[in-house]
Amino acid sequence: MSRAGARALAALLLGWAPACSYYSQADGERLRDEVFALRTQLTAVQASLGQLQETADGRLTKLSADVADLNGAARRNDADIGVQLEVLKGDFARVRGQVDALADRMSEVEGASAKTQEELDLRFKGLDEKAQIEAEQSAKARAAAEAVAQKRKALLSRPKAALNEAESLIEKGNPSGARELVRSLEIAQRKKKGWSVYEPKAFYLIGESYFAEGEFQKAAAAYNKVRKKYPKSKTWLPGSILKLGICFEKLGLNDDARLFYRTVSSKFPKHPAGREGRRLLSKLGGV
Repeated sequence: MSRAGARALAALLLGWAPACSYYSQADGERLRDEVFALRTQLTAVQASLGQLQETADGRLTKLSADVADLNGAARRNDADIGVQLEVLKGDFARVRGQVDALADRMSEVEGASAKTQEELDLRFKGLDEKAQIEAEQSAKARAAAEAVAQKRKALLSRPKAALNEAESLIEKGNPSGARELVRSLEIAQRKKKGWSVYEPKAFYLIGESYFAEGEFQKAAAAYNKVRKKYPKSKTWLPGSILKLGICFEKLGLNDDARLFYRTVSSKFPKHPAGREGRRLLSKLGGV
């Protein structure tokens, strides 16, 4: 029903109401109620129509804006696609250039690798030749070492010769070599019969090796072994007592040094060690 139709119907109903005097009062009241209900419905319909109109107008405005946005986006997308296409073209060109550069680099690497391989081959060949030479030299060195070992083994079976060799090493400035030789001789001979004859000299030479190195305390310990174990040795005891005195003097223990100088000079007055003991005692101011 249109708005005009609704108004005409309302006017007609309202115009008839006072003129129809033949209606009863109850009919008149019922008619007024119906009219009021129609007015209420009409008002509601008008409000709904207004809301529909506003909604339609809003939707139309939004649709127009959306269409405009879509048109703009389409134009922008076309422009963006063009830009992106140009960027892709540039990227492709750069990648192509990198591929070409990589190919050149690969060629250089292959060339360098071939050259390196040739150099390595030459080096390996040189190493093989060097290894052969070293093997020959090693064989000679092993033969020489075996000869030395055999000579040493033979020397250790002859105590007198070994001790003479140790004494010679001390004189030549190799006290550690002399000491090592004497130690080896002790190990090889100490359980054999007759070793006690050579043992005093072995102790003495150990003392001499330490004395040559300036290890006076260790030297004194070795000389003292001769004094304690072989107190009747006229060959090695005098020199050991004298060297004990010298070691204590070197260590700054002059009273002990005088004691040993006095002992060697009184017990062996005619021995070279006794005469040297008297001289050193006099030098220290002893009697």
